[in-house]
Amino acid sequence: MSEENRSDQYTPGHKPDMKTLFKDNRVKGIAGIAAIAVIWAIMAQSNSGTHQERVEALEGQLASVEQENTELSQRLSEVEQAEADLTAMRDEMASLEQQQAEATASLESAQGDVSSVQSRLEELESQRETLQQEVTALEEQLASTEGELQSLREEREQVVSERDEAEASLQQVEEARQSAEDARQQAESARQEAEEQRQQAVEELGAAETKLSDLETQVTDPMSA
Repeated sequence: MSEENRSDQYTPGHKPDMKTLFKDNRVKGIAGIAAIAVIWAIMAQSNSGTHQERVEALEGQLASVEQENTELSQRLSEVEQAEADLTAMRDEMASLEQQQAEATASLESAQGDVSSVQSRLEELESQRETLQQEVTALEEQLASTEGELQSLREEREQVVSERDEAEASLQQVEEARQSAEDARQQAESARQEAEEQRQQAVEELGAAETKLSDLETQVTDPMSA
């Protein structure tokens, strides 16, 4: 990548992300290694007196650059892992937002159901109060009816007692009537018997009178005898 392209990429209107920056740094590190190798080759051909010192210095710089390159590569891997984690988190956030929307819809529906149930509960409570008032009135009416029923029971017991007494009295009257009827029949029988005796006496009296008349006739008219 050229310096001009990198300059265009890093303009304020187009900011590079961390992954791109770390890639650029890795390229810079590789370019630095190549430059050090070139410098090392040039220095190897120049002054032989300082050759060993320069080689050691360049080797130290090379080791430092390699270490930096390793750290940058590790950092790049961490950034890539972080981006993967960020993508997963965004997906999870989208799923959670969808779940939240569904939960909100369910909550609104449940709140509607609760409102409906509350209205129904208030209606049933009103009906319960009305029924309770009716039950109270019916209980009072029942108590009054039970009192009247108790009075009627007492009156019935009194009527039954009076009826039993009347039946007992009627039985006594019936027995007295039967006794009177028996006495009447006995009297009638005695009257008939007395009538028969009287009739017999009358007949006997008639016969005696006839016989007496015949005797008187015989007495007054001896000749006819």
